[in-house]
Amino acid sequence: MFYAIDRASDLPMLPEILKPTALKDRIIRKLGKPIITSGDIYPGDVVPVSAMSHSGRETVFPMVWGIHDKGIVHYLVSEQAASRVFPESWQYRWCVVLASYYYQEPDNPEDSNLYAVQPRGSFVYYMAGLHILPEDGFPRFVILTRKATEDTSDLASKMPVVLKDTTKWIEQSSLPERILRQKPPRMIYERIEPREHDFIAQCAAKQRRTFICDYMINYASCALRTEEVELSSNPPPYTHHPDRPG
Repeated sequence: MFYAIDRASDLPMLPEILKPTALKDRIIRKLGKPIITSGDIYPGDVVPVSAMSHSGRETVFPMVWGIHDKGIVHYLVSEQAASRVFPESWQYRWCVVLASYYYQEPDNPEDSNLYAVQPRGSFVYYMAGLHILPEDGFPRFVILTRKATEDTSDLASKMPVVLKDTTKWIEQSSLPERILRQKPPRMIYERIEPREHDFIAQCAAKQRRTFICDYMINYASCALRTEEVELSSNPPPYTHHPDRPG
Protein backbone atom coordinates (compact mmCIF):
# COMPACT_ATOMS: atom_id res chain seq x y z
CA MET A 1 0.00 0.00 0.00
CA PHE A 2 1.05 3.56 -0.69
CA TYR A 3 -0.97 6.76 -0.83
CA ALA A 4 -1.36 10.07 -2.63
CA ILE A 5 -2.12 13.74 -2.09
CA ASP A 6 -3.85 15.18 -5.15
CA ARG A 7 -2.85 18.83 -4.80
CA ALA A 8 -0.83 20.78 -2.27
CA SER A 9 -3.77 23.19 -2.11
CA ASP A 10 -5.80 20.34 -0.57
CA LEU A 11 -3.60 20.54 2.54
CA PRO A 12 -5.32 22.66 5.22
CA MET A 13 -1.94 23.12 6.95
CA LEU A 14 -0.14 24.32 3.79
CA PRO A 15 0.88 27.74 5.23
CA GLU A 16 2.53 26.00 8.18
CA ILE A 17 4.28 23.51 5.90
CA LEU A 18 5.81 26.31 3.85
CA LYS A 19 7.36 28.02 6.88
CA PRO A 20 11.15 27.52 6.97
CA THR A 21 12.36 25.65 10.08
CA ALA A 22 15.67 24.20 11.23
CA LEU A 23 14.24 20.66 11.07
CA LYS A 24 13.09 21.05 7.46
CA ASP A 25 16.43 22.50 6.46
CA ARG A 26 18.31 19.66 8.20
CA ILE A 27 16.20 16.96 6.52
CA ILE A 28 16.68 18.46 3.07
CA ARG A 29 20.44 18.93 3.53
CA LYS A 30 21.36 15.70 5.32
CA LEU A 31 18.85 13.24 3.83
CA GLY A 32 18.87 14.88 0.42
CA LYS A 33 15.10 14.49 0.14
CA PRO A 34 12.44 17.12 -0.56
CA ILE A 35 9.30 17.42 1.56
CA ILE A 36 6.53 16.04 -0.67
CA THR A 37 3.21 17.89 -0.50
CA SER A 38 1.48 16.43 -3.58
CA GLY A 39 1.62 13.34 -5.78
CA ASP A 40 2.24 9.70 -4.87
CA ILE A 41 3.82 8.99 -1.47
CA TYR A 42 6.05 5.92 -0.96
CA PRO A 43 7.92 4.45 2.03
CA GLY A 44 11.06 6.49 2.65
CA ASP A 45 9.49 9.75 1.48
CA VAL A 46 9.45 12.85 3.68
CA VAL A 47 5.91 14.20 4.13
CA PRO A 48 4.01 16.65 6.38
CA VAL A 49 2.53 14.93 9.45
CA SER A 50 0.57 16.46 12.34
CA ALA A 51 1.64 15.72 15.91
CA MET A 52 1.81 17.34 19.34
CA SER A 53 4.86 19.51 19.99
CA HIS A 54 6.66 19.62 23.34
CA SER A 55 4.71 22.78 24.11
CA GLY A 56 1.42 20.87 23.74
CA ARG A 57 0.35 22.44 20.44
CA GLU A 58 -0.72 20.55 17.32
CA THR A 59 2.06 21.21 14.82
CA VAL A 60 2.98 20.02 11.33
CA PHE A 61 6.36 18.29 11.13
CA PRO A 62 8.24 16.78 8.19
CA MET A 63 8.61 13.06 8.91
CA VAL A 64 10.12 10.08 7.10
CA TRP A 65 7.65 7.27 6.35
CA GLY A 66 9.10 4.09 7.85
CA ILE A 67 10.61 3.04 11.19
CA HIS A 68 13.61 0.72 11.52
CA ASP A 69 13.11 -1.99 14.14
CA LYS A 70 15.34 -5.04 14.67
CA GLY A 71 16.25 -5.51 11.02
CA ILE A 72 12.80 -4.70 9.65
CA VAL A 73 11.54 -1.45 8.17
CA HIS A 74 7.93 -0.95 9.27
CA TYR A 75 5.74 1.43 7.31
CA LEU A 76 2.41 -0.19 8.21
CA VAL A 77 1.56 -1.81 11.54
CA SER A 78 -1.76 -3.31 12.65
CA GLU A 79 -3.48 -1.75 15.64
CA GLN A 80 -3.29 -5.15 17.39
CA ALA A 81 0.49 -5.32 17.00
CA ALA A 82 1.28 -1.62 17.53
CA SER A 83 1.38 -1.73 21.33
CA ARG A 84 3.81 -4.65 21.18
CA VAL A 85 6.06 -3.45 18.34
CA PHE A 86 6.15 0.23 19.32
CA PRO A 87 5.00 0.31 22.98
CA GLU A 88 6.36 3.78 23.71
CA SER A 89 4.90 5.40 20.60
CA TRP A 90 1.59 3.60 21.23
CA GLN A 91 1.44 5.21 24.66
CA TYR A 92 2.89 8.65 23.98
CA ARG A 93 3.47 9.54 20.33
CA TRP A 94 0.44 9.63 18.04
CA CYS A 95 0.27 11.47 14.73
CA VAL A 96 -2.09 12.14 11.82
CA VAL A 97 -1.23 11.56 8.16
CA LEU A 98 -3.21 13.40 5.49
CA ALA A 99 -4.11 11.76 2.15
CA SER A 100 -6.45 12.09 -0.81
CA TYR A 101 -6.60 8.32 -1.39
CA TYR A 102 -4.48 5.21 -0.95
CA TYR A 103 -3.50 2.58 -3.49
CA GLN A 104 -4.35 -1.04 -2.73
CA GLU A 105 -3.27 -4.25 -4.42
CA PRO A 106 -5.99 -6.91 -4.11
CA ASP A 107 -5.46 -9.96 -1.90
CA ASN A 108 -6.80 -12.05 -4.78
CA PRO A 109 -3.67 -13.22 -6.73
CA GLU A 110 -5.74 -13.49 -9.91
CA ASP A 111 -6.49 -9.76 -9.83
CA SER A 112 -3.40 -7.87 -11.00
CA ASN A 113 -5.08 -4.45 -10.94
CA LEU A 114 -4.30 -1.57 -8.63
CA TYR A 115 -7.13 0.33 -6.92
CA ALA A 116 -7.46 3.85 -5.51
CA VAL A 117 -9.48 3.94 -2.25
CA GLN A 118 -10.94 6.97 -0.46
CA PRO A 119 -13.87 7.91 1.81
CA ARG A 120 -17.16 8.45 0.02
CA GLY A 121 -17.75 12.12 -0.81
CA SER A 122 -14.39 13.31 0.51
CA PHE A 123 -11.25 14.49 -1.26
CA VAL A 124 -9.09 14.68 1.88
CA TYR A 125 -8.98 12.33 4.85
CA TYR A 126 -6.73 11.53 7.81
CA MET A 127 -4.97 8.30 8.78
CA ALA A 128 -3.83 7.42 12.30
CA GLY A 129 -0.11 6.92 12.82
CA LEU A 130 2.64 6.57 15.42
CA HIS A 131 5.97 8.35 15.35
CA ILE A 132 9.40 8.24 16.97
CA LEU A 133 12.28 10.70 17.21
CA PRO A 134 15.56 8.76 16.96
CA GLU A 135 18.82 10.29 18.12
CA ASP A 136 19.64 11.28 14.54
CA GLY A 137 16.90 13.91 14.91
CA PHE A 138 14.79 12.86 11.90
CA PRO A 139 11.19 12.06 12.99
CA ARG A 140 9.82 8.82 11.49
CA PHE A 141 6.28 7.43 11.41
CA VAL A 142 4.19 4.38 10.61
CA ILE A 143 0.54 4.19 9.53
CA LEU A 144 -1.82 2.05 11.59
CA THR A 145 -3.97 -0.54 9.84
CA ARG A 146 -7.16 -2.31 10.85
CA LYS A 147 -9.47 -5.03 9.59
CA ALA A 148 -11.14 -3.92 6.37
CA THR A 149 -14.73 -2.72 6.55
CA GLU A 150 -17.47 -4.25 4.43
CA ASP A 151 -16.87 -1.55 1.81
CA THR A 152 -13.35 -2.81 1.05
CA SER A 153 -13.26 -6.37 2.44
CA ASP A 154 -13.71 -7.87 -1.04
CA LEU A 155 -10.58 -6.00 -2.11
CA ALA A 156 -8.21 -6.64 0.83
CA SER A 157 -8.38 -7.90 4.39
CA LYS A 158 -6.81 -4.74 5.86
CA MET A 159 -7.06 -1.00 5.42
CA PRO A 160 -5.50 2.10 7.04
CA VAL A 161 -7.13 3.45 10.20
CA VAL A 162 -9.15 6.42 8.90
CA LEU A 163 -10.04 8.95 11.61
CA LYS A 164 -13.36 10.76 11.82
CA ASP A 165 -12.13 13.00 14.64
CA THR A 166 -8.45 13.90 14.47
CA THR A 167 -8.52 16.10 17.57
CA LYS A 168 -8.98 13.23 20.03
CA TRP A 169 -6.17 11.30 18.38
CA ILE A 170 -3.73 14.23 18.25
CA GLU A 171 -4.49 15.36 21.80
CA GLN A 172 -4.54 11.75 23.08
CA SER A 173 -7.69 12.60 25.03
CA SER A 174 -8.74 8.95 25.32
CA LEU A 175 -7.25 5.47 25.24
CA PRO A 176 -6.03 4.55 21.73
CA GLU A 177 -8.14 1.39 21.72
CA ARG A 178 -11.29 3.45 22.41
CA ILE A 179 -10.59 5.95 19.63
CA LEU A 180 -9.70 3.24 17.10
CA ARG A 181 -12.93 1.40 17.94
CA GLN A 182 -14.94 4.18 16.30
CA LYS A 183 -16.61 3.24 13.05
CA PRO A 184 -14.65 4.56 10.03
CA PRO A 185 -16.33 6.48 7.20
CA ARG A 186 -17.81 4.67 4.21
CA MET A 187 -15.15 3.93 1.59
CA ILE A 188 -15.25 3.66 -2.21
CA TYR A 189 -12.62 2.46 -4.67
CA GLU A 190 -11.95 2.40 -8.38
CA ARG A 191 -9.53 0.57 -10.64
CA ILE A 192 -6.45 2.38 -11.91
CA GLU A 193 -6.13 2.21 -15.68
CA PRO A 194 -3.48 -0.34 -16.84
CA ARG A 195 -1.18 2.24 -18.45
CA GLU A 196 -1.25 4.40 -15.33
CA HIS A 197 -0.89 1.29 -13.18
CA ASP A 198 2.32 0.28 -15.02
CA PHE A 199 3.78 3.75 -14.56
CA ILE A 200 2.95 3.77 -10.84
CA ALA A 201 4.40 0.27 -10.43
CA GLN A 202 7.67 1.37 -12.05
CA CYS A 203 7.83 4.42 -9.77
CA ALA A 204 7.12 2.24 -6.73
CA ALA A 205 9.87 -0.22 -7.69
CA LYS A 206 12.33 2.64 -8.13
CA GLN A 207 11.33 4.14 -4.81
CA ARG A 208 11.70 0.78 -3.03
CA ARG A 209 15.25 0.45 -4.38
CA THR A 210 16.06 3.94 -3.09
CA PHE A 211 14.51 3.16 0.29
CA ILE A 212 16.50 -0.08 0.60
CA CYS A 213 19.73 1.84 -0.10
CA ASP A 214 18.83 4.39 2.58
CA TYR A 215 18.02 1.58 4.95
CA MET A 216 21.31 -0.28 4.39
CA ILE A 217 23.30 2.92 4.97
CA ASN A 218 21.49 3.94 8.15
CA TYR A 219 20.44 0.59 9.62
CA ALA A 220 23.30 -0.07 12.08
CA SER A 221 22.77 3.09 14.11
CA CYS A 222 19.00 3.38 13.69
CA ALA A 223 18.22 -0.20 14.76
CA LEU A 224 20.27 0.12 17.95
CA ARG A 225 18.69 3.43 18.82
CA THR A 226 15.21 2.03 18.23
CA GLU A 227 15.88 -0.86 20.62
CA GLU A 228 17.09 1.54 23.32
CA VAL A 229 13.91 3.60 22.96
CA GLU A 230 11.70 0.50 23.22
CA LEU A 231 13.32 -0.57 26.49
CA SER A 232 12.37 2.66 28.23
CA SER A 233 9.10 2.63 30.19
CA ASN A 234 8.79 6.44 30.01
CA PRO A 235 9.32 8.96 27.22
CA PRO A 236 13.06 9.56 26.69
CA PRO A 237 14.27 12.91 28.05
CA TYR A 238 14.44 14.76 24.75
CA THR A 239 15.54 18.36 25.10
CA HIS A 240 12.61 20.70 24.57
CA HIS A 241 12.68 22.18 21.11
CA PRO A 242 9.74 23.94 19.43
CA ASP A 243 10.82 22.46 16.10
CA ARG A 244 10.48 18.84 17.27
CA PRO A 245 7.41 16.69 17.86
CA GLY A 246 6.64 15.80 21.43
